[in-house]
Amino acid sequence: MGYSPQAQYIIDYLIDTLIAKTCIIENEYVDKDYLIDYSGFFARSFERIERFTKRIHFFSNSFSQEDFEQSISLFQNNIQDTKFEHDLINDLKKSYLGYVVIKPVEYSMGQPLIGRTILKPPSKSVNDSFDTRECIIRKSNANLYGIQLNVDALPFQVQDSAVAACATVSLWMANSKINELFGTQEFSPIEITSRATEFIESGRNFPSTGLTVKQMVNFFKGIGLDYDTVNIDHLAKILNDNNYSENKKALIEEYLKEVVPDAVKAISRAGIPIVASISLIRKDHDLIEDHEHHAVVICGFRQNENGQVTKLYVHDDQIGPYCRVKDASPTGKFLKWNNEWVTREGYSEVTLDKLLIPIYPKIRITFDIIYSYCRQLRSLNPGLNFDLYLTTVQDYKKMLLRLPFKDKVSKLKESMPRFIWVISVYKGESLVREWLIDATSHHMRIFNEIDYT
Repeated sequence: MGYSPQAQYIIDYLIDTLIAKTCIIENEYVDKDYLIDYSGFFARSFERIERFTKRIHFFSNSFSQEDFEQSISLFQNNIQDTKFEHDLINDLKKSYLGYVVIKPVEYSMGQPLIGRTILKPPSKSVNDSFDTRECIIRKSNANLYGIQLNVDALPFQVQDSAVAACATVSLWMANSKINELFGTQEFSPIEITSRATEFIESGRNFPSTGLTVKQMVNFFKGIGLDYDTVNIDHLAKILNDNNYSENKKALIEEYLKEVVPDAVKAISRAGIPIVASISLIRKDHDLIEDHEHHAVVICGFRQNENGQVTKLYVHDDQIGPYCRVKDASPTGKFLKWNNEWVTREGYSEVTLDKLLIPIYPKIRITFDIIYSYCRQLRSLNPGLNFDLYLTTVQDYKKMLLRLPFKDKVSKLKESMPRFIWVISVYKGESLVREWLIDATSHHMRIFNEIDYT
């Protein structure tokens, strides 16, 4: 995989988090995304660049090359009564952790680029803790010498500055799940850059120098989606603007306290990745020396037993998959981040600028509208805890099926809209009530209420 920072992160993640013990290397693998990028850019270069990639598969159990080759040899000869073959093939399937594709392209540090990477996320449960993790996944499979292997994870890859910068790769990672949710078309990085840059900006499209927020939005609109935004940087500027009243500033300060974790929980639980625009700031004696913009994908969170978000999980093409973000904000939660940009790369500060949420057009009640309503309920009921999330009727009824409450059968039989905003009310740790809001309506409408007491 080379010695790039991302490669080192992935190796540490495999060893420390996934406890990988064995790997198998496919030396000539045809990766669809890379092949499209190759034909669109690299094939016309004077430099000789290989068309094939390498794919490395990882497993949590130990076995030798001899054992592996013997097992597939026996399997291919249809020796079905051999327990050795049966056990090892089953163990391979059960212990599969995912794979990493290595492109035959080097980036500026002379290290090979990491392509499509699908590795299992951290497990839901946390050892010696009541904390839980929720990570966005996509069902994926790999065929290794005829053996069908499955892994549920959100795809990751590192930017290739020739055909894609961080924003393009973030869109690629997000779209890999959106495709599963909303049926959008799948694109390679070079295709995403081409579509996004139909919105004209100064500068060349290839080699790519990065996308603007307008171009990212243009991509979502171009594939038939809509979007919501949470403009953190705009609200933060108002707090320092003397043209606004103290009352207005107080309302904004209150809004910023919880909006980031609330938005992440609400949207992530629907399986929708959030593209986050962040600022990387270096300071020298409290003076800004460098200020760079960067795009990542928020793909999960960790919460404690009280439902409070304690960490975010982020696919950052310059760090790695499922990298952990701690809160470093003295005011609102997760307005400033603490992760490898600070601890490894030496940046003084990482600030969150915007959340860009891709939304299916039939979801007409925006996050801002439903969140304002949820905050009103919180203010009127200080003794209760309120949770907000977006879901589908199929997923919501699956959840109802597992819960004990009155009139369960009649509630499951009721007709409901395809997309639902759910406001859950807790007393302590006990769920007592849920209000269901039709997310497809043109106005706020609670169409159902469920009492769990």
